[in-house]
Amino acid sequence: MIARYLIDMVDETGYLRGDLATVAEKLGAPLADVGAVLAGAGVNALAPGHVDTSKLRGQLDATRRVIAANTPAGRLAEPEEIAHAVLYLVSPQASFITGQVLSLNGGDTIVGI
Repeated sequence: MIARYLIDMVDETGYLRGDLATVAEKLGAPLADVGAVLAGAGVNALAPGHVDTSKLRGQLDATRRVIAANTPAGRLAEPEEIAHAVLYLVSPQASFITGQVLSLNGGDTIVGI
């Protein structure tokens, strides 16, 4: 049942149709139908902004400073911050959360970046 929803969301090139919110919502509904959510299996997505990874560290310092300066938080995310969000979403404290997209972008969505 869930595989059918996934197949319907993939286009001929292998990319997902729609955005993360659509995917999380569409997968959340069938899981709720089969009672998986009641068993603690929520379907959520993370939408991280710029993360200070080794790939980004390879960029020029000036480029990284511009990215950080244009983020309302004034800095890049640390990988551990993204990991903490994942840990929260798989924890019992998040058992009622499903079909959501958690934006971890230092406020970029607030200012429309």
